[in-house]
Amino acid sequence: MTENKIFYWCVIIPLVLIIAYLHNKGNDNERDHEREIATERKFNSSRIDNMAQYYAELTAEQSKLHMAQIVKIENHHKKEIEQCIEYYHLEIERAVRDVSAELSP
Repeated sequence: MTENKIFYWCVIIPLVLIIAYLHNKGNDNERDHEREIATERKFNSSRIDNMAQYYAELTAEQSKLHMAQIVKIENHHKKEIEQCIEYYHLEIERAVRDVSAELSP
């Protein structure tokens, strides 16, 4: 009977020690993994902030360029409209003169 108890304790004690060691090792690995994730999040967060700032500046610059193009196109259209008004005004005056010349004896 004592041989069985000795064998039992010789098997159980190392087994419990191995389980305790593996459990502790797992907790250490989990803490290390959480620390790595936190560091990676900080790094990714700073990269995202940098990218957001860059794209905000890029968007602002593109908006300025588009506004400049819109103003340029507006001015061009204003000139075209002025030219059309002037042309048709002259044509109407010419037509009125022609009609007046035909009607006057």
